[in-house]
Amino acid sequence: MLLQVMMQDVSRDAWEYLAVCVPVVVIGAPLGSVIGSHFHRQVLAALIYLLDTIALVTAFCIVPQTPVLASVSVAIILVGFAFFYLLTVLGNRILKDIPADESPELDDQSSLDEDVDPDSCKLNQDSKHPGESTSLPM
Repeated sequence: MLLQVMMQDVSRDAWEYLAVCVPVVVIGAPLGSVIGSHFHRQVLAALIYLLDTIALVTAFCIVPQTPVLASVSVAIILVGFAFFYLLTVLGNRILKDIPADESPELDDQSSLDEDVDPDSCKLNQDSKHPGESTSLPM
């Protein structure tokens, strides 16, 4: 199969699909990176849910629906809901079995701050401490 693709010319449709995708990637990737670094993860998750819902609704509007296609589509969606609901229930059941004193406290930063010397985190050109490097390797 790969040899056949390599020996034949790439179809015009494939080149046109590539031409359509290039501006989307060139603009979308940096924009997605900026958005991803500025918004909270739950905001990003909500945006994904919204975009996926819009894509699903527009796909149902654009694709001609036969009774078989519509029933298979609805069945796939319902099975997905059931599967992820089951994962949620099992995850909550597992979390109930973990005692509260064994779970790490991620919100409390005071235990992390006690072991860190703030002076060791700074680059100081006039350092008097022996063994402290003041230059960065280039």
